[in-house]
Formats: sequence, structure tokens, C-alpha cells
Amino acid sequence: MKRPTIGTVYAVYWLAKQVLKVGIMWRDSRICQMVDPGGEVLMIMRDSPAGWEPYALRELAKTWPRAFATADESEIILRRGRGYTECYRVPLNELPAAVDAILRGTIRHDAEQTTNVDGRGVPADPTVPAGAESDRRGASDACRRPRPRPWSS
Repeated sequence: MKRPTIGTVYAVYWLAKQVLKVGIMWRDSRICQMVDPGGEVLMIMRDSPAGWEPYALRELAKTWPRAFATADESEIILRRGRGYTECYRVPLNELPAAVDAILRGTIRHDAEQTTNVDGRGVPADPTVPAGAESDRRGASDACRRPRPRPWSS
């Protein structure tokens, strides 16, 4: 079975263990498995490219050590040790920097995905920003149009 290309990237932190886990899920029940042993959800980024997760993990690995050497060690917080390689030892006072690292990873992923073969970036969308010109069929006009009210006759 092929891995989906879109999922939900998340970050969960266990204060008592000072462990931060970043992962990707396709079912919300995965989060429940981590919250039960005391995990606090820091981020949930729905409809995210699957590539965000490895880029975020690479950014974390530049600064923080892995929290567990084996799956068995991680079973105190992770069911059957699943995802232990995605856990990092992050002291509470460094948590904002770790969240920044996760976001840097997602930005780096997007930047690399928008670079075409000749190494130059893909041109920006040439559409005009909303409100920049008078377009009577646009969203601003939709706000002014009367809406039918089903309860009135």
C-alpha cells in the first residue's frame, strides 16, 4: 500500500519526560494514544504534505538529541514504541526554539518543492490580490449580494 501524500503533521510534548515527538498521521486516533500517557498537543497541521515530517525532524536533529535509543525505552509514552525515532529530548525552556525548528523544516520543504529544474523558483501566482481591482464577480461582491432566506416567502 502506497503512503498517502497528504496527512496531519503533529507535535506532542511530554513535560515530565521532556520529550518532543513530531509525526504524521492519517487517523486522529493516533493523537489520543499519545495524550493518554500525559502528552500535550502543541501543533496539529491538517492537510499537510507528507514531506513536512522528515524535514521538521531533520531540523530538530540539528540541535536536540534523540530521546530514546530503542523502541522498548519509549514504551513509557508510546504504544509499542511506535515512532520512537521521531522523539527528541527538549528541555521546556527550549520548546519555543524547537517549535520554530519544526516550522523551519516545513518552510524548507516547501521552498525545495517550488524549485524547478534550472534551480530557479517557480514564478509567483500572477493573479491580482483580492480588492486590488473592481471585480463584480469576486468575493467582495458576494458579500453585498442579498442572500435568499428559506424561512421567508
